[in-house]
Amino acid sequence: MNISYLTQALCNDRTQITKGVDPSVWINSALPNDKVTLSFQYFVRWDQSPLLLDAHVWMTRLVQFESPEELETSEKIILQVFKDQGYAAEFYSFLAYCKRNGHTLACILLPELPLELLDEKKPVWVIRAKEGTGELGINKVTISRLKEQIQSHSGGPIRMGSKGLTYGTSAVECYLSKTDAAYPGDVDCVISTNDGTVLGMIEFKKHTIADKIENHLAAHYYQRGDKRKYDRLACLHQYYESTYPNVCPITMLYFSTRTPIIRMQLIDVENEIIVVKDSNDVDITKLSNQDIGNSILNFMGIS
Repeated sequence: MNISYLTQALCNDRTQITKGVDPSVWINSALPNDKVTLSFQYFVRWDQSPLLLDAHVWMTRLVQFESPEELETSEKIILQVFKDQGYAAEFYSFLAYCKRNGHTLACILLPELPLELLDEKKPVWVIRAKEGTGELGINKVTISRLKEQIQSHSGGPIRMGSKGLTYGTSAVECYLSKTDAAYPGDVDCVISTNDGTVLGMIEFKKHTIADKIENHLAAHYYQRGDKRKYDRLACLHQYYESTYPNVCPITMLYFSTRTPIIRMQLIDVENEIIVVKDSNDVDITKLSNQDIGNSILNFMGIS
């Protein structure tokens, strides 16, 4: 048994992992010691107008088993593996950020199984810090119960469409994408100080086709299927902006998998995408990871 980070892969064959650069490597290589990056799943209340951010956020990890029989492993053993592999330290660090920013944190451990083996009764493990002592506790629930929690935090049923995902970050996300309880989306990158002050949010947009990036910017897709995605981001950003008025606008980071080109935009979302600042195409051919990271941070006004 092993616990690991989320992995973007083909839903029908989870061994087919998506290849390409992880832009967080660029940012972390340039980030000063007094700042950190975070990525997590969050909920918005779709039954509210304007949208309301739900207090609950999830830190999601995968549990990989050598055989389906290991699904019966006791919660105590799974929690110990979680601690032994260093995830407890990550949890407590993230918990401090959540307390600073009014979030309620849970770590969700998802069984990484072939899609055909998943059903409503398969187990999911939920780790939380106990009130008072702060000790970690773990509960086993079913996927059916997880769906109920997703709907509760989202203000009702939440669908992605009848086809579901082709690629997903977990088998459970793929499974739920065809139900009325789609797994919550994440924020790709939040940059904060070590004490939890939010400085900015970045949305990564991988560009995989030969056409120019300029023909596939966020504004082109807002009214063509991506409206809910960017409205969710705006809801989270507005929540942080109410506490940190100087937080950087949402940063779009476009990166090509075919050519050494990136592009950055600062955007506002108000029933359309308004571009506040645009870097245009940036050639990164001769730049190190740290150089690229510095370019991104400088564009955002983060030093």
